[in-house]
Amino acid sequence: MLIDQAVSASAEDDDAAFTITPQIMKLNLNLVRLLAGLLLATQAFSQTTQTAPKIDEKSQAVVDQLRAIVKEIKKCPKIVLYESKDKEGPFAGMRTYEGPTLNVEWDVAESKSTRSPYQGYVEAHVAWEFWLPRDVYEKYKGKMGNRVIGNLGYIKMFGGGPQPPLVYKYEFDLGPNGLELYRSFYRRSGETEFEDHKLAGGCWDEAVKNGLSGAGDRQQ
Repeated sequence: MLIDQAVSASAEDDDAAFTITPQIMKLNLNLVRLLAGLLLATQAFSQTTQTAPKIDEKSQAVVDQLRAIVKEIKKCPKIVLYESKDKEGPFAGMRTYEGPTLNVEWDVAESKSTRSPYQGYVEAHVAWEFWLPRDVYEKYKGKMGNRVIGNLGYIKMFGGGPQPPLVYKYEFDLGPNGLELYRSFYRRSGETEFEDHKLAGGCWDEAVKNGLSGAGDRQQ
């Protein structure tokens, strides 16, 4: 409607002459501003979008080995991490379950360190929960309800179902010389700070240790 009003055309011949009115100038200026904004937004997005690093041929086998570790971690099932031997009392028959793996994130990037040309990480989100026979829980929850064990209360441990997932994070150095674990951490989901973690006997740690051993065997 605005364009129809803003454009005056002569109907005397087929070559109608258009007059550029102030309304048309305003329309064009707004269109230019819109296109400029879209262009800037596109450039900003492309600058924040990371592209995968180009892995040299000598290091590709090590990246494949890290991918194999991720595959094994994804297979980790629910296991009994601990089982109490107590026959009586508020912890009789208690179990701690860990697993299965809920989610795994991993990536490889060019390194900013002189240790290796590439660095990678694997972050596994793992379910875990405390379990107690129902009759034991019902018997002792009144007495133990406000008792804190570690940083959790008795009822929260045994009456609330699964706990927030655990997050295990493994950082690696990668390059032609092989795959090496640089450090490992863990935290509870919802927490922001990681704590140091030493590889133990869990399925996730075993997948890392076996992967490192396999990488070392191929380098020999």
